Amino acid sequence: MELESGLKKDGQMKRARFTEEQIIAVLKEHEAGAKTADLVKWTPDFGPAA
Repeated sequence: MELESGLKKDGQMKRARFTEEQIIAVLKEHEAGAKTADLVKWTPDFGPAA
């Protein structure tokens, strides 16, 4: 069971969908001028959407 806070009933956090490295890479792309709409199409399995 999962609570609203993201904690599971046993008190542990659920696994993050993206790694810290993936999040940093997307933020750097945004700082470099990438449009937000292009970044939201980014997927961890395939990289930037074509």
